[in-house]
Amino acid sequence: MADGVIVAVQDHMHRDVVLAFAAQGYHILCEKPMATSLRDCFEMENAVKKAGIIFGMGHGWSLSLTRRTSLLKCYLVLRYSPYTKAITKIVRSGTLGELVNAVHVEPVGFYHFAHSYVRGNWAKECQSSFSLMTKSCQ
Repeated sequence: MADGVIVAVQDHMHRDVVLAFAAQGYHILCEKPMATSLRDCFEMENAVKKAGIIFGMGHGWSLSLTRRTSLLKCYLVLRYSPYTKAITKIVRSGTLGELVNAVHVEPVGFYHFAHSYVRGNWAKECQSSFSLMTKSCQ
């Protein structure tokens, strides 16, 4: 019925949804994190390989579907943004000298941590994963 699906359910549900859609041959865009355990990641990887489908991880994405144009816009991982591509090009050119160290920070303010990781959907690590994996890994 569709070429692909977007998996945007709770983190601990990613594995089951990905396995079900992969078995049906759908291409998949999965919201980060891929899963909440290493075992689930390996199961998902095996299912994707077995199905021979395209699997992508999304970070910071949003979707919009307009009636007039039926245009689906999907903003994916920031590493593909024009800003990040421009910085990468400059660094790789060598004009700034040799790259010695790179640090990428995704600030998670107290308000986000308190809302999501203390009393929100990710409050219990046994139902999700630790905040570094769920919030900051791409």
